[in-house]
Amino acid sequence: MVNDDYLIALAREHGVDYIVTGDKDLLEWSEQQPPVIAPAAVEDLLGE
Repeated sequence: MVNDDYLIALAREHGVDYIVTGDKDLLEWSEQQPPVIAPAAVEDLLGE
């Protein structure tokens, strides 16, 4: 996860709602804030 720390810090700094990625390491980390979701999940969010 160390290599992805900068992405998480950037997302928090800019107040994003989600990190959208296909990166398996990030997707497996369920306790992450902001939440990490797969690109396929974006369609579900937009449909709400």
